[in-house]
Amino acid sequence: MAIHVRSTRRATKIWRELRIKLARLATIVAILFMLFTGVVMYLILIINPPPPDTSFTAWQEPTGGQEETEQQEARAAGAIQPVQVTVTPVIISMAEAIPLPDTIEVEFEDTDEIPDTISVDLGSGLGELQGDGSGSTGGGRGGRGTGRNRGKGSGGAMGYNDDVQVVLALDASGSMDRLFQAVSNSLEVLLRTLGECRINGQQASVNVGIVVYGQSQNSGAPFELTPFTLDLDAMQDKILSVNCDGAFESCGAAIDFALKNYPWNKRQRRQLLRVIFIAGNESFDQGHVNYRDALAAAQELGIIVNTIHCGESNTEWKTAARLGGGEGLTFDMNDAGNAPSMRLSRGALIEKLYNMPLLPLGSPAEQNALKEAHASRPALPNLADSRAVNDWARQHLEQLLRGYRQDAVEQGRQLGDSCTVDALGGRGNLPPELRGLADETQILDTVKKLADERQRLIDSLQTNDHTSFIGKVLDTLIKQAAERGIEITR
Repeated sequence: MAIHVRSTRRATKIWRELRIKLARLATIVAILFMLFTGVVMYLILIINPPPPDTSFTAWQEPTGGQEETEQQEARAAGAIQPVQVTVTPVIISMAEAIPLPDTIEVEFEDTDEIPDTISVDLGSGLGELQGDGSGSTGGGRGGRGTGRNRGKGSGGAMGYNDDVQVVLALDASGSMDRLFQAVSNSLEVLLRTLGECRINGQQASVNVGIVVYGQSQNSGAPFELTPFTLDLDAMQDKILSVNCDGAFESCGAAIDFALKNYPWNKRQRRQLLRVIFIAGNESFDQGHVNYRDALAAAQELGIIVNTIHCGESNTEWKTAARLGGGEGLTFDMNDAGNAPSMRLSRGALIEKLYNMPLLPLGSPAEQNALKEAHASRPALPNLADSRAVNDWARQHLEQLLRGYRQDAVEQGRQLGDSCTVDALGGRGNLPPELRGLADETQILDTVKKLADERQRLIDSLQTNDHTSFIGKVLDTLIKQAAERGIEITR
């Protein structure tokens, strides 16, 4: 019996894989047929071109009761003028010559691996293949075609055919400055991670947009801070420009705005993830737009709505998430890693970390070697230029952090409450700045203070833990993407 079961499972697997291959083959054959037809028609026009323009002279036909001889006499007298007629050949377009349906549908038996129907939208033209060879995404000059496979692609401003679409709707009322800092500090992690997500081994097309609501200058009305994009620099500049000063927050209006003002992919397929994350800390039912209606509209479009209450767990926000088919999350803005006294730019955070003191451990020779290596760090860029700052961070931030791994502050951070002077190698192993302090308590207090400050800056620059705002967003996206066959890896 065991052998029979294994054989049956293997046969089922082989048959399922065969049907998947047949589906892909059918789509490719349909597109190749259209391309072949276009080439044939083009060759026909080359081999048998249309005749040139033809001109001839025409005369008025004899009128009723008028003899031909009389008309000839009138022509001779100039009473009837000739008419020059030009005949121009008419070239029939491909769309007119070969009527094509709007879609080609290939149906398959019920299976979990492929949809029941694959539709290829032909548009008004024959389309062009796009992708990296294995993908079969096609875009006609009057429409778009989508097969099961897809070529590589990064997000574009239009967004209509994206595999993954994410909108962050952020509350900009007076108490939410720390939320925008949390988003700004770790936005690069979100974009970088989503930019690597895959479907069937192929890189997926991704786009992220940001909506702001509750700002006083807009009377609380939501507006588009950034369109669908993956441009980190442009998004960072916009986020840092937001002034959190409002007092009226309508979650229903924010969701409704996101639904109506972003080019959501409206195709019906399993491997498609469209998500809104709405974050705030006030009542969810404010405003003239009923949030239940907005959530129902999102569900009808297949768009998931996740809620992030910036405070303690809130039943109202969790209920809204359930109605939106998403997760009800919380985010503690007062956490040490998320609540500095003021919102700092990425450049300011890097500058603070760059200028922190190095307290190397070891013999005098070892300490000098570490100091020389630390002094040879690449110079900071123009901190007012966000693009230059991001480029510098991508190239040199890891090197900067590595330089701190062999000093007293880093060792103290790793040891935590177990940190003692002996655990650091003894007083003789300490740098002069620490060795000269009066007692062990002063040494350890100094190490702990610097370790906490360094950790805060590192967390702000490289947020990838599961308690940060973007960390919670990514954890939720990974879960919801996996349910749709989309792979997102942190």
